[in-house]
Amino acid sequence: MFSFAILDETKNLLFLARDHTGIKPLIYYFQKGLFIFASEFSSLLKHPAIKTELNLPALSNYISFQCVPGVESIYKNIYKLDPANCIIVKNNNITINKYWAPDYNNKIDLPQNEIIENVWTTIKKVVNQHLISDVPIGAFLSGGIDSTIVTAAASEQSSTKIKTFSIINNAASDFDESYYSDQVAKKFNTEHTKINIVPNTIEILPELIEHYGEPFADSSAIPTYYISRETKKFVTVALAGDGGDELFSGYEVFGQMRLVEYLNPFLKPLNPVFEFCKKNFSRQDSKKKISKILRFLAVSSKNLNEIFPSLRCDYYSEIKKNLFTEDYKQKVDIQNSKKLYLRLFEDCNADEFIDKILNIDLEFTLPYELLTKVDIASMCNSLEVRVPLLDKRIVEFSAALPVKHKQNFMTGKFILKKILEKYFD
Repeated sequence: MFSFAILDETKNLLFLARDHTGIKPLIYYFQKGLFIFASEFSSLLKHPAIKTELNLPALSNYISFQCVPGVESIYKNIYKLDPANCIIVKNNNITINKYWAPDYNNKIDLPQNEIIENVWTTIKKVVNQHLISDVPIGAFLSGGIDSTIVTAAASEQSSTKIKTFSIINNAASDFDESYYSDQVAKKFNTEHTKINIVPNTIEILPELIEHYGEPFADSSAIPTYYISRETKKFVTVALAGDGGDELFSGYEVFGQMRLVEYLNPFLKPLNPVFEFCKKNFSRQDSKKKISKILRFLAVSSKNLNEIFPSLRCDYYSEIKKNLFTEDYKQKVDIQNSKKLYLRLFEDCNADEFIDKILNIDLEFTLPYELLTKVDIASMCNSLEVRVPLLDKRIVEFSAALPVKHKQNFMTGKFILKKILEKYFD
C-alpha cells in the first residue's frame, strides 16, 4: 500500500499513482508549468515558489468533517491525489485518471456458511502476506472485532508468537483497552505488551501540527501517536485492523440507516409535515432531544440518496450560517460539504443503499480522516503500519457481498462476528 512516482526524462513524462487505500498521501502543486509533489505538506511548503494562502471552501469542509477531505487542501493551489488515482504530467499539462473502483453490482450468491468460510480464508491469506517483513513485526490489539480478526489470522499463519500491543491508562478509561485485549492475547497466545499512556498533548502538539500540515481535529490522533511511539520500541512494522467497520458495516449508523431504508417509503409522503414541524418547533443548530427527533424525521422522509448527506452535513451547515461572515458566504457555498457527499452517492455504482454509504467511508472517510490519522501518527515515530483488511482482494470481496451478510438488519459486521464465534463463546 503505497504511492509511487516514475520519471521518464526522455519523454518529458512524470507518472504518479496513489494506492487505493489512501494510507499514503500524495500532495502536489501545479502552477505556470511548475509541478511539485510530496507526501507531507511540511516538505512541499519549503519550496520558495509556493505561497500559503487560505483556501476558503476547504475551511468550510473542515467545519463539517473535522478534516480537509477530497482533492482540495487548506492551501490554495495545493491539491491531494484521490486514492486509486494516477496523475500524468507531460508537456506542462496534467491528466488525472481513476484506475480502480470496487464493483458493488457483481454480487456473490452463496449459502451463508460458504461466504463465512470464503471471507475467513481470504483474510488469512492476505494477513499472511502482510506478515512478510525483514524487520520485527507486530499488531495493534484493542480487543475490538477488527484487531481481533487480524490477530487471529496472524496467529494462525505465523510460526512464532505474534507480538501484540494495546493501551492502558488507569487515569482515563477512554484510553484503556486492557479488558478485552487481555482476553484476545490469552486466546491466541500472543506476546502481549500493554502500553501505559499518560498523554501530554501540549508536549506532542507541535510535532503533530508540523506533520499533519493542515487542520485535523480527530482527538484519537493523540493515543494513536503514543501507541505508535511505544510500539516502535519493540517492532518496526505493525498490523492494524482499520477498515473492518467501513467494509463490513460496523458502525451504529449503518443499523440506523438500515431501519431508515425500510421506513422511508412510509415517511416520505409525510415529509412536508415533518419539514413544517422542524422549521417551526425546533432550532436547526440545537442539540435538544425534540430538535434532534424533528430533524431526523424531516431528513428520513427525503429522497433516499439525500438522507445520509443531510444527516451528516445539515447540522454543520446551520452552524456555518451563524459562524461565517456575510462576506465569506458570498465567496463560498456553505453547502459544498453536502454536495460533495451527494456527488459520492451519485458516482457510486452500487444499487443497495447501505453499499452507497459504505463506499463513502471507503473513498472519503478512511483516506482523509482515519488513515491520515494512522499514517501521520505512525510515520512521526518511524513505524510502518499495514492495514490488511483494506487489501484490494478483501475490498472487492466485501463489495461483492449482499448487504444482508454485512448488516443483518441492526447487527453490523455480521460476517466478522460469525468468524469469531468459533474462538469465543
